[in-house]
Amino acid sequence: MLWHHASIGGLPPTAESLLYNILKPFLFLGDRPWLEQATQYTPRRLGGLGLILPDAMFTAQSITFLAHHLISEDPYGAWLRYNLSLYLHHDHGCCPASLLLRGSAHHTRLTNISTRNSGFWGRLAHALASVDLTIDQTWVSVDTTALLTLPWLLPETVSALPATWPPTKVRSTMNRGWITWADVLWLLSSSTTGRFYPPSWPLGPPSPSASYTNHHPRPGMNLDTKGPGLGQMWSAFWRALPAGLRSRLLLAQHLPFAPSREPAGRLSSAATPLLPDAASLAFPWALLRVHGTRLGSCTTRATRLAQSPSAVIIPDWHSDPPVPPSAWTTVWKELHDVPLPSTAISDCYLFLQRRTWLAKGPVRLMLCPQQACTELESQPHSYVTCPEIMRLWTDSLVVLRALAVMDIVPLEPILIALGWQTVKASRLTDTGSSSGEQPSSTTSPPFAAPPSHATAKEVSFTSPSRPLPPLHPG
Repeated sequence: MLWHHASIGGLPPTAESLLYNILKPFLFLGDRPWLEQATQYTPRRLGGLGLILPDAMFTAQSITFLAHHLISEDPYGAWLRYNLSLYLHHDHGCCPASLLLRGSAHHTRLTNISTRNSGFWGRLAHALASVDLTIDQTWVSVDTTALLTLPWLLPETVSALPATWPPTKVRSTMNRGWITWADVLWLLSSSTTGRFYPPSWPLGPPSPSASYTNHHPRPGMNLDTKGPGLGQMWSAFWRALPAGLRSRLLLAQHLPFAPSREPAGRLSSAATPLLPDAASLAFPWALLRVHGTRLGSCTTRATRLAQSPSAVIIPDWHSDPPVPPSAWTTVWKELHDVPLPSTAISDCYLFLQRRTWLAKGPVRLMLCPQQACTELESQPHSYVTCPEIMRLWTDSLVVLRALAVMDIVPLEPILIALGWQTVKASRLTDTGSSSGEQPSSTTSPPFAAPPSHATAKEVSFTSPSRPLPPLHPG
């Protein structure tokens, strides 16, 4: 019901915090989170609880709505495309091409939560800016009018940039409003005294004087008297573009251009831009890809999962050397692969997260409740190193010997949390050797056990019914 309401109704500005407050009675200890927010929304296979991230769901619902309607050929689809482009033009001083320019000033503004809170169009624009939005590689073959609505620099054309033009310089040019091919391809004047013909003649980027005279900035943008400043790199950049792309761009010279603003009666010598198209009617919306999937094929679930946290949760178990993330990835996977009741898995999960209950006084942790023990309560002590607990570990490890596991089993808290990955890797290697197969390189332990001189406790025991060899040398 909650997600259904979010998909068809408006979102309050505090939607995410409202949902987070609902979880507080279940996942909070007083005013402090019992589990960090990142842990709550991380997938279970990476050590989280796997809860749905509200922002990711809101975005995924908007993307699914756009997938169904934005690229449709009915009047509703045309209305959506027209008004979404007008919203970008009038409210943010940009165009649909800005959605493809991650890191630009316009794109950053669109990802701000205030954009989503501004209303229906803001929610759609925010969703498109929040996902990994790219354009299909077939964009190089679209017609001239569609090409003019695309950024003049895309991944396929980056290699054409001269080395003297770093990404920061490109970003600065686009932030000043020179975003699309239509922005930078002006009709140059036939009066070229003292000038040289660019290879894109009769089109090319405007000079500062032409920009001062004829530039039409988008709403909210200042008149840029410097122009795009592409003159020094334009010739090399243009020649490096694919020939087919250049030929279709040159067809723009036959489109209508804005009249010059020079004084009447004076021979025009300044370049003029194409007539402004605030609605970007020819923008190829159907070629957009969301997280690598065609916009028309996007689903709510796939988009939401693509935005879920992707970093593995690494609890604060003290270890020297540090435990690599791959080791914890294995731990979380094995935890959920074990055929145990959910209550047992929950207990193991809280232990691994170091979030089990401990005896605590008003100020600090209390002493261990075992009468013969004088240590303070702590996660490692209460579950591993306490002498009374160590007896339980010693008795339970008899099962390993019954399974012919002859490896050393050090009872270090961190190694117990990791599930003795070195022992498992050793067993896999032994199994492969006994079957005549070469051990795979993937069986190498992701986390090495402490050296022999470490202080790790190593278990040696015998069964009352029959003697068993010790689990450590000698």
